[in-house]
Amino acid sequence: MGIDPPALSRLETGKMPNPTLAPLHKWAEALGQKLDVGLPDLMQKTGPMTRDEVIQTVMDLLKRSGRAQPSTFTFTDGSARRVIPIGMHLTMAGPRRGLQFELLDPLTGQRQDIAADDVVDIR
Repeated sequence: MGIDPPALSRLETGKMPNPTLAPLHKWAEALGQKLDVGLPDLMQKTGPMTRDEVIQTVMDLLKRSGRAQPSTFTFTDGSARRVIPIGMHLTMAGPRRGLQFELLDPLTGQRQDIAADDVVDIR
């Protein structure tokens, strides 16, 4: 079969909480399957976020329930701040045209509008 019954039982019952890939490959083989693990799926993306990723992340943060927690926003000038996004709006006129995020500094209570294009990363 490729894997001994006691080992299979430990995998199935969760008594082997962190198995290595070797027993998982044997288990898959015993079931007539192939285990395919891709490292890119396991690695976190590095580098700046796309504009769409920034917008989606802010929308996800705005949808959270419970007590708001600050996130670290990194800006195009290289600076970073711990803030809580509290809104977003589209400005159609003036020097700050475009999509704006309203950010709250949890330490000072100060609110500030930041252009979506000025945000390169959120953690």
